[in-house]
Amino acid sequence: MAKPTAAVDMQKQDDRMKAVKGRTLVQLSFAWGLLLGLALVLGCASEKESGRVSRPARSSNITIDEAESGFDPSHYNPSVARIDTLLERSWAKGQSQERPVALATETAGGFRVQVLMTKDIDEAGRTRTALQSAAPSDSAYVIYEPPYYKVRAGNFRTRSEAAELMEILQQRGFPDAWVVPDEVVVPQY
Repeated sequence: MAKPTAAVDMQKQDDRMKAVKGRTLVQLSFAWGLLLGLALVLGCASEKESGRVSRPARSSNITIDEAESGFDPSHYNPSVARIDTLLERSWAKGQSQERPVALATETAGGFRVQVLMTKDIDEAGRTRTALQSAAPSDSAYVIYEPPYYKVRAGNFRTRSEAAELMEILQQRGFPDAWVVPDEVVVPQY
């Protein structure tokens, strides 16, 4: 059974209209996408920097000696000037109480005073802090020998020197302090 020609013609015309609408919709979507993409690119674009640095024009060429001739850094930090004058006075009187500075150090067999051996790193850190305030020496160490953290003080060549510090530490709140052999730091003058 064949469809009447008018119905077939209408069906064809309807199909063509749908195809045109579909193409128009695709073209319109593409145009909007292109327009939005262009707006995004232009909106995010920035001015390119040239990379050139402008420098002030030089008034004249001067040497470094000329530039530094009138410069006195003590005017910028008064404490520096005060330290300089105090040192000059002590040197002039020959009363410099400074110890010679060690230029290098080496390690050698010696002794230290151990005050704690623990598996807790936080406890070792707290003990080291307490040891630094209690010990006359400025050398407090946390040494890790798995699984223990050992808190030690001093750098002594002889056991008797270390024993003196041990007695001081025992009186200052470290009753379990004891002398141990260790590699110590020895300054070289």
